[in-house]
Amino acid sequence: GYLVQQNPDYLRWIQVCGAAYLTYLGFQGLKAFFKYLIKGKSVEEAIPIMDFANHKKSLIDGFTTTIGNPKAIIYFISISSQVMRPEQTYFDLSIVIVTLVAITALWFSSVAFVIGNKSVRPKFMKYKFVIDGLMGFVLVLYGTYFLMNK
Repeated sequence: GYLVQQNPDYLRWIQVCGAAYLTYLGFQGLKAFFKYLIKGKSVEEAIPIMDFANHKKSLIDGFTTTIGNPKAIIYFISISSQVMRPEQTYFDLSIVIVTLVAITALWFSSVAFVIGNKSVRPKFMKYKFVIDGLMGFVLVLYGTYFLMNK
């Protein structure tokens, strides 16, 4: 935020890099989808063994993985840079950050609750590659839109 306030050109570079990264993530999802279409996998091969009994350990593992993941940090910067403006106050930026953290926590908790269910997980894994392709397409569209309109 400080750098953007000092030099608004930095924001443009952050936005372009963020949009390019979203596009890259989208292509990775599409790549996984098309690789599945070409090679194919059985559902049993795609489902990793999970320990459903230890929820506290799962929560801690998920939290530390997300916080320590450089790609997650770059992703959050990519998303937040699309709503940043040079004239924003630190309060405005803190609202963006708090909102991103709250949405992320709600999203990951919901996904873990639903997909972690023993009866839902095999069904999800059966369509995982379709979801990868669909989300990849959406991210490519978003990234391209941001690149063309910033």
